[in-house]
Amino acid sequence: MSSSDMRLEVTWQLVLKKLAKWNSTVSLTYIRRYYQTVTAISLIGLLLIMSMLNLLRGKSHLVSVSADSIAESSVNFSSLSAKFDLPPPKPDAGLPINTDETSQSNKVIYNRIDKSGTRTFLYIIKKLALRNRFNHISSDIWAAKYTSNDQQKDMITEVNTSPSPLLYDRPVHYIHFPRYGANQPSWISLVRDPLERFVSLFYYKRYGDVRTRPKTFKNASISMVKHTFDDCVLKNRAECSTKNVMQIIPYFCGQGAGCRIPNRWALETAKRNIIDNFVVVGVLEELNTTLFVLQNVLPRFFKGAEDAYISLLLSGVVRGYSSFAGEVPSEAAMSKMKERLTLEYELYYFIKERLELMKQQFIVYPLQNTILVNSHSREESLTEEVNEDTPITSEDDGDRETAPDDTGSDTQGNEDGDGDKLSIVDEDDSKVDNLNTDSVNAAQDGGENEQTQTSDEE
Repeated sequence: MSSSDMRLEVTWQLVLKKLAKWNSTVSLTYIRRYYQTVTAISLIGLLLIMSMLNLLRGKSHLVSVSADSIAESSVNFSSLSAKFDLPPPKPDAGLPINTDETSQSNKVIYNRIDKSGTRTFLYIIKKLALRNRFNHISSDIWAAKYTSNDQQKDMITEVNTSPSPLLYDRPVHYIHFPRYGANQPSWISLVRDPLERFVSLFYYKRYGDVRTRPKTFKNASISMVKHTFDDCVLKNRAECSTKNVMQIIPYFCGQGAGCRIPNRWALETAKRNIIDNFVVVGVLEELNTTLFVLQNVLPRFFKGAEDAYISLLLSGVVRGYSSFAGEVPSEAAMSKMKERLTLEYELYYFIKERLELMKQQFIVYPLQNTILVNSHSREESLTEEVNEDTPITSEDDGDRETAPDDTGSDTQGNEDGDGDKLSIVDEDDSKVDNLNTDSVNAAQDGGENEQTQTSDEE
């Protein structure tokens, strides 16, 4: 026996003798179990330490990823198209439109977009509701565009329980009725050049227009009013930053959180919804074409829309829709802001091209007895209607639509009485296609032509 073995045996004997003094019945077996338990606990502790080290290593790897890579991956939705194998939507998808179905629609929702011809369009709708005998409901809810499930259900219930035929208008991000087991109504909307709309909304919030200043705009802060459009854009203030450029797309993309963040997925979703769920999306700068298409697609509601538009022009009401402005934006600011609105412009051009294709469909194959046809003689009625027209009140013309949620602040203009220092935006530069001169002359019996001034209307 070696000396080391002898020392170990002596050690164990000493331990056993010590335990014997304490009246212990501990045997060598129990001691071995004790050391086995300690060994197992040590191994478990070692494994936990290694796991923590691996976790910390993973976190450090994530931190090492550059901010640019994170930003790029957060807005790169091209992989979604590959995953679901969806081709990019094209303007001609779903065309030609089936007018046999649309002409039978008894529920229409006008998804109104702030500063995109809303007041002009509502004026036309009010006229047509009387002529064509349909029910028109204009929702008082204008700020809640992004809604909860319960709010969506409330809107669906209001639409479904209202008498038909119904045209219901409200500014809201698209709601898919079939998701809640309801029949899909016919959705329509009207868009405007994104940059022109942005500038108009910017000054409308600060100064209002001829019809709303100064009674409606009393609470604008001095700091808000003193900032010009150039300051807002070139100094990248929050109201004009890239975080606030998704203003039109959400109306067509829907209620998802991704619809309010600038990304291509939201744009493509908006295009698909326009193809699948909107029967007509018009363009303010091509309002005549829009009304022409609507008369063919939804004749029950928009029969005689051109005459209603002419009566609006002759009444002079539209003159009060131009927004006040502080100073003319510079080319640098306009160019910079247009660059930030790239996704909005892509949707805008998509809508314009689709509208033109629909126009060509009805020029070749017009829907009989619905194009520019009125239920009464135009010569006998237009003059009477112009004389009977009364100015639209602030409750009716959409003045309440200051779109506070577009910039995250509910701000209004001032009443400093500086109207003499302000000018009217686009007073002489109409962005809306003019009506046929002969039609206007016929309505006026040779009177002076009225100029279309709806470029800055609500």
